[in-house]
Amino acid sequence: MPERLLTVDLGNSSCSFVLWDEPGVEARPAERLVWDREEESLAKLERRLAGLGSIDRTLVSSVAGEALTAELEACLARLGGAVHLAPEHGLRLAVESPETVGQDRLYAARGAGLLAPGALIVVDAGTALTVDAVGPAGVFLGGAIAPGPTLLARALAAGGARLPEVAVEPGERALGHDTPSAMAGGIAVGFRGAARALVLEIAADPRLASVTQSPPTVVLTGGAREFLLAPAPFVPLSILEVGDLVHRGLLASLP
Repeated sequence: MPERLLTVDLGNSSCSFVLWDEPGVEARPAERLVWDREEESLAKLERRLAGLGSIDRTLVSSVAGEALTAELEACLARLGGAVHLAPEHGLRLAVESPETVGQDRLYAARGAGLLAPGALIVVDAGTALTVDAVGPAGVFLGGAIAPGPTLLARALAAGGARLPEVAVEPGERALGHDTPSAMAGGIAVGFRGAARALVLEIAADPRLASVTQSPPTVVLTGGAREFLLAPAPFVPLSILEVGDLVHRGLLASLP
C-alpha cells in the first residue's frame, strides 16, 4: 500500500496540514487542516489530527520559535509514524548565511522547481510577502521579504493613534471615501505595487538574468495571493498559481 504522508507548514501566525495518500509530483491532497493558534489549543488540534487515521510519515517545515516547534513535533510523534523536521530540500543555496533562510521559502522554491521549468520567481503572499529567485537546476539565489496585507493593517493601526485596524479585501480601490476605505486602498494597492516592483526588479537582476535567456516564470502561492490577481495579474509575466506549494516542496523532500 502507498504511504500516507502528512506535510506541515508551521508559520509565524498559522499552521497548515495536508494529508497525501501517495507521493509524487502528480499527487493530489486527500485532506487539509488549518490550525489557528489563537483560537484552538494544541490538545484540540491533536484530536482533530487523530481523526485523519494512520499516518506513516510526517514532514515538517517550521519558521516558528523552537519551543512551539518542539511542542508540535511531540504532538505529531504521538500520532504515530516517523516525524522528519526540516527534511533535506535538495536545493543549492547561492546566498550568504544560508542557515538564516526560512524553511518555508526553501520548500516553496523546491516545489516550484518541480512544477515549472527554467528560471523562477517564487512569490509567497501571506503574513509576509517573500519574493525569491530560483535559477535553473535548483539554485536558490535569494530574494526579498516585505509585510503582507494583514501585517500592514496591524502596523497602521498600531502606529496611528486614531487609525482603526481595517479588514482589507482584494481589489480595493486607491481612492477611498473615508478613513477606513482610504487605509484599505492604501494597503491593497500598496501591497500589489510592492510585489510588482520586487518581482520586476528581481527579474532584471544580473544574478538571475545571467542564468537564463527567457523571462522567468512567476510561481505564486500564499493565502493573500488573490490580492495579486484581482482585478488583474500584478505583473506582465507568466504566472503559475499553486495553493500548496510549501507542502509540495516538503513532499518532494521525502527522505
